[in-house]
Amino acid sequence: MKSAARQEPLLPSDLSMIKAFPSLLGMVSIPFIVATVIVMVLVVLLTVWLERAHPVHMGTWKLRVLALVLPLLMTGFVSRMNHTGGVSSTIAIGMGDGPRFYNQLAGAENNGAVMQFLNNVDMTAMNEPQGYSKAAMMRIKSEYVAEAKKN
Repeated sequence: MKSAARQEPLLPSDLSMIKAFPSLLGMVSIPFIVATVIVMVLVVLLTVWLERAHPVHMGTWKLRVLALVLPLLMTGFVSRMNHTGGVSSTIAIGMGDGPRFYNQLAGAENNGAVMQFLNNVDMTAMNEPQGYSKAAMMRIKSEYVAEAKKN
């Protein structure tokens, strides 16, 4: 829906909208919210019942540790994709990833929406200039304020 309305894919910055959850919730009808909560509770209850009625043996402690560590490693792998020359970046480029930060929609069309989203997870838009600090910005501001008072 976002692509159709704004001509851009989902971006990591869109996740900041979670802070606006109360106002977003106001756009949804009460019956839909109630139905969603009921369905979620039913899914949880069904899952608990299935776990008890048909338990699945997870295997040895080594498999359990692997099942815990592997997703953590994959998360770390994905979060390093934009670090040029790294293993993650090399593998992603080898698989055909071509990030397009200047045209997010074209990047999503070429790489897929998920890959373009991941390309934007740990991206530095601009390196911090040398000598940049709050004190330096305040000094520049005071110079401009003084100049504006002259005119």
